[in-house]
Amino acid sequence: EVGLGGRLDATTCHPNRPVLGIANIGLDHREHLGSTLEAIATEKAGIFHTGAVAFSAPQPDSVAQVLEQQAQQRGCQLHWVEPLAAEVPLGLAGSWQRSNAAVALAMAQELARQGWPISVQAMAQGLAQAQWSGRLQRRQWRGQPVLIDGAHNPPAAEGLRRELN
Repeated sequence: EVGLGGRLDATTCHPNRPVLGIANIGLDHREHLGSTLEAIATEKAGIFHTGAVAFSAPQPDSVAQVLEQQAQQRGCQLHWVEPLAAEVPLGLAGSWQRSNAAVALAMAQELARQGWPISVQAMAQGLAQAQWSGRLQRRQWRGQPVLIDGAHNPPAAEGLRRELN
């Protein structure tokens, strides 16, 4: 999964990266990645390389087009995944996590197909038990409910707003 940006990201340092994932691309880190979704998508696509298999969450049409072009130019298979169905148990709160989890699941399934010892049971357990502290985390303080969320950029703040509505 890409961190700040794919082209120069630390995630690209390992020579054996057979499976790649891209979550929702938003207007984040504009000072480093570019001022448009398309420019940011080009940077994120820097993880693509010959022989790799990549999975992406749904993207706006212009972003999807950039990712498709970059994958083709770099000899990388790109597959699109839809968010997990509501009936799939997921430990992570937030509607966007169904999309992120679908990318992670597709990546795990591809690694298993390539011979990595990842069982279907382990995948299901990982989805159901995944937790992310500080993202829609519910706590109690002095008997009162508290919601903790470290929404650190505009896309995360928008996701938090949608969940609170």
